[in-house]
Amino acid sequence: MFKNKRILSILYIIVLLGLDQVTKWGAVLFLKDQGSYVFLNNFFRLEYAENKGAFLSLGAGMSDTMRFVILNLLVTVVILWLLWELLKKTLDPIKQTSYILIVSGGVGNLVDRYFQGYVVDFANMGFGSIRTGIFNLADVYIMMALFLLLTPEKWTARLFPPKVQLPTKS
Repeated sequence: MFKNKRILSILYIIVLLGLDQVTKWGAVLFLKDQGSYVFLNNFFRLEYAENKGAFLSLGAGMSDTMRFVILNLLVTVVILWLLWELLKKTLDPIKQTSYILIVSGGVGNLVDRYFQGYVVDFANMGFGSIRTGIFNLADVYIMMALFLLLTPEKWTARLFPPKVQLPTKS
């Protein structure tokens, strides 16, 4: 059972990472140099952006060396630690799901940073002048994970019901 859980976790990471990379590839192919595409009365926009920083471009103004150390090396260490925890420990379903999401999103953005020097972002939401920053699917994974980790357990109980122990025959 424990081995199957590890394999399943790796498969989830591969699928989520693949979805992230395909959407970024699509953004480069269909959105770069094209302006914005607006949907749902301007609630949702698709527009290409290259983000040298982290979430909401935080750190984009740092020196290249400092940005590499913090956004590449430090993030790599955190992802490796979470992957170790995910594969070596028995985690409750909320932590397991959250770690899968964080590793998938973190690796998705790291792939961009290591190979391109920036992260491809393409989605924006909001009403009028109140808008999110431009983000990508990897960012959504990370935000979902943080939501799960910070939400009280009584609220997430329906998403992850406790396992029922069946009586054993004696």
